[in-house]
Amino acid sequence: MPRQLPGITSGSGTAKPKVVDLTSDDQYVMDDAWESLPVEGRVQAAAKAFKDGGFKNMKDAAKAFRAPYRQVVSRCKGAHSRAQNGRYNVLLTEEEDLAVHAWINVQISVGW
Repeated sequence: MPRQLPGITSGSGTAKPKVVDLTSDDQYVMDDAWESLPVEGRVQAAAKAFKDGGFKNMKDAAKAFRAPYRQVVSRCKGAHSRAQNGRYNVLLTEEEDLAVHAWINVQISVGW
């Protein structure tokens, strides 16, 4: 009987958890369901599979999940995805907003 490790579901919240089977020679059995996941989902699944001991190295995990190798390495080392980073689409604080307005007013007054 093959061992099973849980997979990473897509971010929609409605998807059922996917299960990846490990055959007797400890190779992941991949199906087309992983192809339908966004890249970040495949990267997270590959990193989780490597950390759980499903693969001997990150390269094999990335290849099996068809995920970019460098991103898998980054996730295994603890880096966050761009969406989780929280640096984009952030409003300025009140002080930063006032500083930008002051700089614009100075630029206008000097004729730039």
